[in-house]
Amino acid sequence: MIRMRISITTFFLFLIMFSAVQVRAEQERPIWWNDVQKEADRYGYKLLDGPGVEEKLKEVPGIMLLDVRAGYEFEGGHIPGARNMEFELGEDQYFSKEREKQLRELLGPDLNRPVIIYCRSFR
Repeated sequence: MIRMRISITTFFLFLIMFSAVQVRAEQERPIWWNDVQKEADRYGYKLLDGPGVEEKLKEVPGIMLLDVRAGYEFEGGHIPGARNMEFELGEDQYFSKEREKQLRELLGPDLNRPVIIYCRSFR
């Protein structure tokens, strides 16, 4: 009987520890992460966190960092080597010919060049 109580107690301790680790891992990411990841998956993109960006920068030669925040935010500080092109909220649905031309010039002729796009938030 004592052995069974110890086993049950041990089981619940492991269950609590596992749950705590799982909750902590989920709390490290913003609340919107899963929804945005689904959207990215739908369009063939990958959502990266800070360590994921660092890893890609080390692994992938010639990768471009595109900071889409407002110019004043970019000037206030950005990831070294990043380029800036501010995006407006409506531009996720429509890009004018002029904006498309600006983006193509910024990205350069290599259409297979990997690009990491980052901003401050999803607001």
